Amino acid sequence: MCCAAGNNTALPSAENTICDLGHISVKDGPQTCLFRITNNGPDEIEITEAVTSCGCTQVQLPEGPIGPGDTVSIEVTYDNKEVTEFFDKRIALRFKGIDTPLLLSVKGSTANPGRRRFRYASHFLRFEEEEIKAGDVIQGCAASGELKAVYRRFRPARIAFDCQDEGIGIKADTTLLRYGDTLTIRYSIVTGNDCFGTKEYRILPQRILGKRIRHDRKAIRISVVSHAEMSPEEDGARRPELKTGWKHLSLGTLRRGHVKAVEVPLTNNGDADLVVYRIDCNGITPDTGKTVIRPGETETLTLNFMPQNRRKGRYAEIMTLYTNDKVRPEYALYLMYDI
Repeated sequence: MCCAAGNNTALPSAENTICDLGHISVKDGPQTCLFRITNNGPDEIEITEAVTSCGCTQVQLPEGPIGPGDTVSIEVTYDNKEVTEFFDKRIALRFKGIDTPLLLSVKGSTANPGRRRFRYASHFLRFEEEEIKAGDVIQGCAASGELKAVYRRFRPARIAFDCQDEGIGIKADTTLLRYGDTLTIRYSIVTGNDCFGTKEYRILPQRILGKRIRHDRKAIRISVVSHAEMSPEEDGARRPELKTGWKHLSLGTLRRGHVKAVEVPLTNNGDADLVVYRIDCNGITPDTGKTVIRPGETETLTLNFMPQNRRKGRYAEIMTLYTNDKVRPEYALYLMYDI
């Protein structure tokens, strides 16, 4: 099932739960979004807190209760300091006396100001960007879209595509292209049930000249961010909530080839089972098994970490936890160490 069940009309709602900032630069500074929240119930409601998935997101809440039928504005500021190909910052608004939080999202992509925005992703075609963001998709569901590319070779030819990654399909016009002609490319991506977080799909163009086929040495990349779908009971009053004992952990000085045991305490502060699907980190062998933490319980995961760097110096690694926490489906922890 690729969509959630219908919401109770008495619950507070937002005109738009997603604010897409698009492609921005770090030199643009902090970005602000406005969300308009409406009280659809017969009684006054009050926002008790705003839980954010990242400390770079700040929420300005209105003062006092919201009357029946009234609408207020929520100001969300994203501190745009980090260069990242794609970000999706989530906010959960919790209301007094209401179990179901209202989920908001601020998304977009951030580029380095010194980096060229328009690049050649192919020797045969010209795209505005060589990396295409297909957005969010629930596991097992499809993300589809359409790309426009301009043929940039003087010799007429036909274009085909080689997709070596499973889960992506490409359809494009097979007519003869001449210099400056526009090619329409349609893609469809279906993520697997074991796919969590950001996954990248590579598409390699091929130029057909009569009976000869020339393969492009560059690949177009399409990325999607996949999340676990909440079960109907979790999508209502019952939700898991991930809490960790730390955000940054210093491992001290490690010897080359030395294996360090890293203990990650995880607490489930929600009222539904918390499932840790996968842990990703350079130097840690991925664990294919799932870890289930029951409500109110804490479990310490012991992971063996071997640094990948060989030179002396100070390093940091990002450990990403993929869980069924709808507010924080991807939780990043930072390991710092010296060699």
